[in-house]
Amino acid sequence: MRTRADAVRVGAGRKPGPLPGMLLGVALVASMGAAAQPTDVSSPVQRLDRIEAALAAHERALQDVPAEVARRALAEAQRAALAAQLERDRGDGAALRARLTETVTALTVPLSTVVSAPSPAQTAPLSVPATLASSPRAVTGGLTSRDAGRAPARADFSVAGLEQPLEGAAPGLWRRVLSRPDAQLRTPAGELRPLDTFSVLYVYGERTQPDGQTWLAVGARADRVDGWVRHHATEDWTSMLVMEYAPRTDTRGPVLFFSSRERLADVVAAADGPKRVERLRAAVAQGENGEGSILTVEPRRAVAHDATYLMPILGHQASYFNYGAYLDVMLLQLAGLTETAVSRAEAATTIAETSARGGGGNPLADFHIGVAFVIDTTRSMGPYIEATKDFVRNIYARLDQRGLSERFRFALVGFRDNITAAPGAGYVTRVFSDLTTPVSGRAQLAEIDAVQPATVSTVDWREDAFAGLRSAAHDLHWDEVDARLVLLITDASARAETDDKARHPGFGSPSVRAIMDQRDISVHVLHLRTAQARELAGGAEIPRAQAQYEGLGRYYPVEGSAPRTFGRALAAVEDDLVGVLVDAAAGREIAPPADAEDQYRVLDLLAGREVLTEDTAELAARPILSDLFRYQQVYLGAHEGVEPPKFYRAWAADRDLINQHEQALRVSVLVTRAQLEALAAALARIIDEVDSKQANLSEFHDGARSQAGRAVVDPLLPAVTADFLKTLPYRSKLLGLDREQFLGLGQGQEALLNEVRAKLAGYREILTSDQRWMRLSERSEEQLYPLPLRDLP
Repeated sequence: MRTRADAVRVGAGRKPGPLPGMLLGVALVASMGAAAQPTDVSSPVQRLDRIEAALAAHERALQDVPAEVARRALAEAQRAALAAQLERDRGDGAALRARLTETVTALTVPLSTVVSAPSPAQTAPLSVPATLASSPRAVTGGLTSRDAGRAPARADFSVAGLEQPLEGAAPGLWRRVLSRPDAQLRTPAGELRPLDTFSVLYVYGERTQPDGQTWLAVGARADRVDGWVRHHATEDWTSMLVMEYAPRTDTRGPVLFFSSRERLADVVAAADGPKRVERLRAAVAQGENGEGSILTVEPRRAVAHDATYLMPILGHQASYFNYGAYLDVMLLQLAGLTETAVSRAEAATTIAETSARGGGGNPLADFHIGVAFVIDTTRSMGPYIEATKDFVRNIYARLDQRGLSERFRFALVGFRDNITAAPGAGYVTRVFSDLTTPVSGRAQLAEIDAVQPATVSTVDWREDAFAGLRSAAHDLHWDEVDARLVLLITDASARAETDDKARHPGFGSPSVRAIMDQRDISVHVLHLRTAQARELAGGAEIPRAQAQYEGLGRYYPVEGSAPRTFGRALAAVEDDLVGVLVDAAAGREIAPPADAEDQYRVLDLLAGREVLTEDTAELAARPILSDLFRYQQVYLGAHEGVEPPKFYRAWAADRDLINQHEQALRVSVLVTRAQLEALAAALARIIDEVDSKQANLSEFHDGARSQAGRAVVDPLLPAVTADFLKTLPYRSKLLGLDREQFLGLGQGQEALLNEVRAKLAGYREILTSDQRWMRLSERSEEQLYPLPLRDLP
């Protein structure tokens, strides 16, 4: 029997580790107990990774002890073999725990029973006995001295018998991984070649080689193995859901990435949560990590709209805030992947680096603002057209006095209605002024003076507002400006998706939202709810218009004496625009709001609980200023070279931890061009079948829901089970409705059908533009697009 003295002799002359082997084993068994708790939402493989991390911490402390090299390689071989076996006993938690316990126990056996300790003079790297990778004893825990003398085994990179992907997170799903930036593919012929960053790969097998390295047999398709990739150069990929930073408004703080779910959950559940968050943010500002709570933080400047990064969801837990508005919140375990390679040992950008980047001079000296008015120019809109002209004249005069007119660009798009049905209308859309030149006085004022209300009535009260918005997105030169704002001004509802008088059939609110999001344009709707509009369609006109416009962006209902209220709202916007440009010229940034009561009034306005009147008209300027703050932060971030933070794994909340109404992270679905084209074609076919009476609404629901499920989970699967869809942290509208719930919607079924029509039109718009499409490496020919989950059926 080995004694404590024997163990000491093995390590004689070497620096002792901070934990004896048996104590390490106890710590790891305890961590396995935590991993097996029913509240843990991570997968068994992820629980193994946490144990691996605990081993790694111990290894780093003993890295100058040569004998520990073999012990570490042994641990890696055993851990990897256990991960492979999980496919056979995934549901057997007791078996998993027993196997891991055996592995940990094996680590406490003095290493001299396995391999002789090298002399201090030995300089060649110490290899692991070749049998470790293939012996059953390496899997079930423990080796004996009989293994030490066997002939070395050769590495096995054959793909024979690997004919289909391994089972994934649930029955019927295939296991997939995402390649990290340092990944290389070893072909069956032995050639090593770099893999495109963030390639989605199907896993056909897992094998530990004699050197202790774990390799995965992978293929880009579900019917062919392409070669082998090291396990550590991949990331688990259970669905196509990824998180992005939500727009950085002036009331949202930087996202904090926590070291564990428990530390994040403690903050969310604490009655003094806001104070804790403030302390953590203060610590981060000083380059500290909040006593180990924070791994990294979103940069203080906003990450660019088109930055290339991915944050796949590895685990999640639904929760709610125990303070403030007590809103629901999703706690997310994320991987942080950027274009730059990062190893596990270099996983986190230090907080000091993330929070202290900056630049010199006055970067705001060249900050340009672009505002496009998309205005209804029919007969009833005369007073509002004149107020818009006054806005342009006033802002030009104020900026010209300060020599700042070069910094502001103004555009105006007029829209009316179908000219076939009403020839006297003159046009459907017309660009009166573009963003290509600054506000230059006479020239641009002459352009807007040409805007006049129609002299004849259109067919009915509805106008083609969506055609006007589409023209603003496509026909104006937005690349001339840094802040991009659209103000839609109308007193009428829009031609709907199925209206045969619309210029663009199928085009609706989701279509507009998709193209504006792709071009990073903020939309603000001033809906003039006049007395005349209230009397139309038996009172249904205003609710119909509100339903159409609320989904476009910021929606402001204007009531009371609408012309005066509208004029006061524009005056408040004018003051803020001039103030922002004057401050920018002096190098001053937009400051976050100090008036909390004012913030709540704005929230009530945007939620439809308050309307704009003469007394509250100035509230319209507040969300516009918030958007200007966001654009300014993105502009400054680009100037300072801000990049997304690099981290291996961390936990974050999808809402701001203080201002809970603000989204901190938003969910998207990663799609290739081919996948989005296939989704569009499938939905078009389903809709055509409904329109031609070949299918009913129940069949529409089933078909569209299936397509959405495949897009979210795996586009190559024939179908995704309803049970697995229920486990996803986020679902689109149709994914959240089973057939019975859908049929219970009554007339709402037709509304959902029309919504999918509009989303289909949005896909076609996205496919015709190169904006926001990511090519994830210089070698890659394939482009990817982060499609917001709300834009799926």
